[in-house]
This record gives sequence, C-alpha cells and structure tokens, in this order.
Amino acid sequence: IGGGMSNVGQRLGHYRIIEQLGVGGMGEVYRARDERHGRDVVIRVLPARYSDDPVLLKGLERDARAAAGLDHPNVVNVHGVGIHGGRPCVVTDLVEGRSLREAMDSRTLSNRQVIDIGSQIASGLAAVHDAGVIQLGLNPSSVILTKDGVAKLCGIGSFDADADREYASPEQIREGSGDQRSDIFT
Repeated sequence: IGGGMSNVGQRLGHYRIIEQLGVGGMGEVYRARDERHGRDVVIRVLPARYSDDPVLLKGLERDARAAAGLDHPNVVNVHGVGIHGGRPCVVTDLVEGRSLREAMDSRTLSNRQVIDIGSQIASGLAAVHDAGVIQLGLNPSSVILTKDGVAKLCGIGSFDADADREYASPEQIREGSGDQRSDIFT
C-alpha cells in the first residue's frame, strides 16, 4: 500500500482495495471489500513513522484493541490493526455519510442538530474514555454523520493533519501527548 490509486484491486489479506477515499498527513484511507465477511470496510494506512517508533505503534495497537471491544452507536467499530508493507493499518466499519467538517462548511445544521450531534459526540467520547482510549485527534473531520443523523467517532487511525493541529490542546502541541481532558478541550 502506498502510492494512491495504483492500489485499487490490491489485496491485504482477505481485503481487496476498491478505491482511495482520502490522503493526508496522517496517512491514506481506502474503501475495501472484506471478502471473508462480505462487507465493505475502511482501511487506514498510517505513515511509516508509526512502525518506526515502537512507542507510537504500541499505543496504536493498544488503542485499537480497546476500541475493538466497544459496541457503541457513536463509535465506529474497529475490526483490526496490522502491518502491511512496513506500515500500520487499521480496519474499521465503513460509515456512509459526510464528515462533520463538511456539514459545518455547508452551514445547513440547525441549532437542534448541533445540540444533538454534540450530545452524541460526548456519549461516544465517554465510551471511548471508559475503554481507556484517548482520541487525541478529535476534530470535525474525524466525526461522520450518517443519513439518519447518527454521529460516529472515527478516531483510531483517522487523519487530517491540519485539523488535528487546529483542534489540538495546548499540551498536545507543546508535549505531543495528552489525556482525556485533551479530547474534551477540542
């Protein structure tokens, strides 16, 4: 994996790449077909720095394992984490919809919708924190809104370097780390 659209049709175990959905400072995102379970999923291929840094990789694996145990309507299900071509990959549910960033940019959200979305994000974030996971990447690009109005946190392996920096807490910027309070700050 790596190199964008040339990956269409490529296989990662029992996953077949269908299309590239995005690319940014935090990696590449692909729609793939889980041929073992007959469903479409998202594969986030993270930058090589995750596999080059044992602390980052261990943290990613720990968070992915904890998130995989979650069953919450406002958190995207994690199916697994692994290494492919020397780069870590996170496999999650495919959530159809638009990002909160897109919804905000369109300026079509009513006050009632904003309150409902905020409540859903808080509920999902509480579940994530209860599982021992710290998002540290929560931003409007890492929240997907479904057609039915459900807000889903897509934090594990999400990417949007500009948004991550824009919404980072002071300690994340200064020290490169944070805790649950950092997620609430965003």
